[in-house]
Amino acid sequence: MMFSALKLGAVLVPPAITVPVTIVIALALIWYWVRLGRPEVPNTRRTIRRFTILVALMTLPIALNALSIINPQTSPRRFMVAWTVVVLLMIVLMLAAVVDMMNNFRIHHRQLEGDLRSAAQDFAEAVRQRQQDHRERGEGEPTDGDKAETQTENDEGPPQRKDRST
Repeated sequence: MMFSALKLGAVLVPPAITVPVTIVIALALIWYWVRLGRPEVPNTRRTIRRFTILVALMTLPIALNALSIINPQTSPRRFMVAWTVVVLLMIVLMLAAVVDMMNNFRIHHRQLEGDLRSAAQDFAEAVRQRQQDHRERGEGEPTDGDKAETQTENDEGPPQRKDRST
């Protein structure tokens, strides 16, 4: 058959390519693991992402074997098992990403609630302060009754509404 060389399992990637790429990815994952240890990273986010890193680190050598070491012609069963494990681990990674996304929504919601609560408290404090300042300034001013007594006859009161029903 002419197309037998185009089968997915028949093509192997040379280890000269996959080994350095795997090492770089592993180093990047380890660097991110360390970075997640910073105190400003929420604990739930740190836990989920470190779990994801562990799964990714487990996936790397298995994927390396499936791509470059296991020969599908001589060991088809090992080849299939390796790729099945890689696919299953990738599904676990995708599920962990969904859990991480939901956790981020939860964290963002809590931060937003805290910000809104803080803004409401700041607003209430500003209103109380303004009322206090108004009371302190208002002690020497005449009351409404005192103002009415000093009003002259020439002063116009509030405008009267005309009845337009006719």
